[in-house]
Amino acid sequence: MIRFASLLLTCLTAAPALAQAPATRAAAVAPAIEVAILRSAVEVTGEIVTIGDLIENAGAMGATPVFRAPEVGQHGTIQAWRVLEALRPTGIARLETRGVAEVRVERRGRLVSQIEMADAIASELMRRAGTNDRSRVNVTIDTTVTQILVEASASAQLAVERLVQDPATGRFEAQIFLPDSPASRTRPTRVTGSAVEFTDVVRLRRPVARGVVINESDVTIDRTTRNRIGGEQALMASEVVGLAARRPLQEGTVLRLSDLERARIVSRNDAVTITFDVPGITVTARGRAMADGAIGDVIDVQNVQSRRTIQATIVSAGRVAVRQLTPPPRRVAEAPALTNAPAEAR
Repeated sequence: MIRFASLLLTCLTAAPALAQAPATRAAAVAPAIEVAILRSAVEVTGEIVTIGDLIENAGAMGATPVFRAPEVGQHGTIQAWRVLEALRPTGIARLETRGVAEVRVERRGRLVSQIEMADAIASELMRRAGTNDRSRVNVTIDTTVTQILVEASASAQLAVERLVQDPATGRFEAQIFLPDSPASRTRPTRVTGSAVEFTDVVRLRRPVARGVVINESDVTIDRTTRNRIGGEQALMASEVVGLAARRPLQEGTVLRLSDLERARIVSRNDAVTITFDVPGITVTARGRAMADGAIGDVIDVQNVQSRRTIQATIVSAGRVAVRQLTPPPRRVAEAPALTNAPAEAR
């Protein structure tokens, strides 16, 4: 009897422990429920404040929008009770405020530098000039230009519209904006400043007399501002080498195409050989040039024997040609009429 009582006491004593064991194991297996915690300060980059911005452990509801963010670079506050009201439809039943009465919300942004502005203006001027050499354009932005504040995530290259420039002074005015910034795209910024465009010119290294042919060693390439030159300046040495000076030119002269002409290889009264070419026949005669000329020029030439003046094309030094481009039609002999052959004798 004592032995049974002892066994019953042991069973009654162990029963609560046995009943508690499954519950302990279940608690160990079940995940802990995370409590949503209200933040005291947040930073956002977009136009909308979400639940995940305002509270920790928002879970699947984190991307749900609840408030509009401040302007770029500005900050504001949201009362804690307003956050609780916004959370009510989401199913988040428990929120720990930990004494936070309001949440400070700041929308981060960045300032667009004047270097970025200058590069954008320069790129547009380079596009108009047909060059990709950045060293040819020097842009200065006025210090009075309003700073451009854009979203921190905006990284596109500035776009330029309505760029107007005074070619005499280089002063310009333009509207610029950042394509991937809603704030900048809706409110373009007016930018003013000055731009100096440089271009290459061909400058003489020595004096050149009239009629002298320009050689490569006679010139050098220099750089000057575009507004100091006209539209006739030579830009490359290849444009002037082989041409002759139309007038005496001084050392340091920036060559214009109007200063030069094709080198004259035939002068007035020079003895020349006249070549008359037709298909299959070449006839030559002695002649006298009646004018100066370069290769390809058509000048008057007098036939020394017949004293007749004709027009001929200069083909080389001391040689001109008269060509008949279309040969005269060749006469075809008329075929004899066919006659009936005599019948074969039988």
